[in-house]
Amino acid sequence: MESLLREVSVFSKLALDRRSADFRVKESFIQAKQNPKLRNQLLPIRPFVFFLAPFLMVGCSQHGAERSEFSRFPAAKTTTAPLQKIDWESHPQARSYRTRLKELIGSKADFAGHYIILEIGAGTMASQIFLVDVENGKVYLAPFVACLGVKYALNSRLLLENDPDAVQNYVQGLEGKRPEWLRVKTWIWSEEQKEMIPLP
Repeated sequence: MESLLREVSVFSKLALDRRSADFRVKESFIQAKQNPKLRNQLLPIRPFVFFLAPFLMVGCSQHGAERSEFSRFPAAKTTTAPLQKIDWESHPQARSYRTRLKELIGSKADFAGHYIILEIGAGTMASQIFLVDVENGKVYLAPFVACLGVKYALNSRLLLENDPDAVQNYVQGLEGKRPEWLRVKTWIWSEEQKEMIPLP
């Protein structure tokens, strides 16, 4: 049993190795077909691996980025000064959300060093994601509509579309059956292009 747990632990680590986890597990069994010794070691735990795989994949997509990926995309600088004004001409939709944007004045950055994230409802389980630069008040709009909010950090340019914690809670309410359309997607803010870039 102790040996079995060690083997499962190995596959757990593989599965938590970012989004290449599924490929790595499959690759291991492909290699096993060509290597009799490795095949004999893997066959006894194969049922356990495939039983655990769905849970490990959820852990990978929902929490892997939280632990490590945020630090991989640091903000170039961090501003502590609060937002002084809104540049209403910086985005065509800015004036349409005048009240919500004005409420941000006096707030400090909470994303990518000097931006404030503003989530505005756009229907059932849908939110538009605006970014406001505290240094000049310019407004930007993310190129997606989030179903379950977003997750981000002040000192990182990484943003997760659909908060992993919210996704987990939602799926639990569905008895663990996650809809195909509900996925945690990773975006990186490009300071040079002033836009969100999706990670493949």
